[in-house]
Amino acid sequence: MGLRPTKAKKFIEPTLLDNFEAHLLQVSEGSPALILERITYDEEKVVAVCTWIVRGDRCRHYLDLKLL
Repeated sequence: MGLRPTKAKKFIEPTLLDNFEAHLLQVSEGSPALILERITYDEEKVVAVCTWIVRGDRCRHYLDLKLL
């Protein structure tokens, strides 16, 4: 039985990097970044949650929306 995603929600939140995150992204602690989170649903429940952090000085966010 395969998953059939029917909708998703995406959140974008500004943040400042802690020491661990800054080290991974090779920037200074306290640098600006964005937290992105996507929650994907099928007809009944959550099927996936994806969270990532991107550097604030090197990001571009693209959405391709198809309206019904």
